[in-house]
Amino acid sequence: MGAALGSIVGIAAAVFAPYAAAALSLTGIGATLFGIGLQMAVGSIFNKKAKKGGGGGVADAGLLVNKTSNVAALPVIYGDSSDTYPGRRLGGTRVYMQSTNNDGVTTGTGGNEYLHVVLAYAHGSGLANSVGAGPVAHRILLNDKVAWTAANGKVVSGHPDYDATEYEGYDFSKFDVALFNGCSDQTHSVGRDYSTFDDFDARKSDEWTSNHRLRGVAYAYCRMQFDRDTFPGAPTILIESTGIKVRDVYEIQQGTTGSGLYANKSNPANIIYNYLTDTTFGKGLADADIDIDSFVAARNYFNTINLDFIGVVQTTDTLFDNVQQLLASCNANLYYSKGKYAISIHKQETFSSSTFVFSEDNILGEWTISLGSKKNRFNSMTVNYYDASNGWQPNSIKVDDASYLAADSDVLNEGGIDLPMVRTRADADRLGKFYLDQSRYTTVVNFKASHEALQLDVNDVVYIDHAVPGWNDSNKKKFRVSALVLNSDSTVEVTLMEYAPDSVYIENQ
Repeated sequence: MGAALGSIVGIAAAVFAPYAAAALSLTGIGATLFGIGLQMAVGSIFNKKAKKGGGGGVADAGLLVNKTSNVAALPVIYGDSSDTYPGRRLGGTRVYMQSTNNDGVTTGTGGNEYLHVVLAYAHGSGLANSVGAGPVAHRILLNDKVAWTAANGKVVSGHPDYDATEYEGYDFSKFDVALFNGCSDQTHSVGRDYSTFDDFDARKSDEWTSNHRLRGVAYAYCRMQFDRDTFPGAPTILIESTGIKVRDVYEIQQGTTGSGLYANKSNPANIIYNYLTDTTFGKGLADADIDIDSFVAARNYFNTINLDFIGVVQTTDTLFDNVQQLLASCNANLYYSKGKYAISIHKQETFSSSTFVFSEDNILGEWTISLGSKKNRFNSMTVNYYDASNGWQPNSIKVDDASYLAADSDVLNEGGIDLPMVRTRADADRLGKFYLDQSRYTTVVNFKASHEALQLDVNDVVYIDHAVPGWNDSNKKKFRVSALVLNSDSTVEVTLMEYAPDSVYIENQ
């Protein structure tokens, strides 16, 4: 694909440096004109490790179990709830277990009447306490039975979710919980969103003192009265929770302050912005290092096509991998240009008489055309996602196209992609169809151009009008800019990716 493209791929690891241009030793005007897309830098977003069934590369990874550890990483929950999905379902890490009497005393008569479990399940927001700042639990399940809901409390006889047959033998009146959202100044009272205890401080274990704050950690303090039928042993506790509070990029652009800054915490653009700027588990970029206008445009597009996120980011994975998964789950690209990080969407664009044209007049010297590897031109696509309708278990669907299979002489070539922030079959299907269709249009062009190309940016659309490949006059070909690198002689190394037909894009499906 040409020496220039090889050098671009070589600096992929530097794309997330605060100033990626430094990786190429560019200074001054060179630093302001360097542009590269993250997805282009690492090649295909298709996960080569993705399997073709059983959830593939989207795995449980311990998200739905209770474990005991003092070093286990906590996930970050993103997204809001809905009438259909109360929140992302998670297990957690038991950081404390003890038995006490009714008054929380760990020794003496009746000291084993109640079991106490403190379950840490996610990162908090990192903000000082405010309503809804961190993860907010909407339901708690014990041994796969709903034990408590935020709307109606404990699931006992008379509760809207109570079913006499299903709940036979389960007496959840013997269960109490206090929920903490993980704010930065958390105490026994600050950051506590809910409590079913008649007096939490009086009933908690006497070992759980005021020094046990778990600041920045969302957790549930659970107490269960011993009952041989209801709780013969420590139950598996599952929490369905909404995500952390994130800033709305539109409100950032407008200079909004206070509570109005936080809204729409399921929008992918808002979530990606949060992950890039968060100083605890994200990259920690400053707002000034991000092109806010590009994020607002992406936010509005996601609202238009009704695409949102409810899911988790695993803090055990690398920053690079997590950003790739976020981008793949919403068909986006992150790039660095003119000294800032920007986001763009692979969507239908407008071509007109004013669209930039590469021709014999501005293409200099040799150029390289790659028609793409047959291995990456798929006729079937396995999409792996977390299925909210099936208890958030890993699931897979297959997207096929008979016309592609016929064009490939009936030789099956199946790709796989992991979309961990996708929760419904419908979204998995439409994103999978886009990636399948997109894989059929992978022509890449690399050449040196005159300084005119400096007016372009990553993801801009252009024409090539050139007689050598036969893309001229009425047959001029549409492309999308993937990378721009300024050379020392003021020429520009340009990498273009073929623009797919309009019918491929999600908004037209």
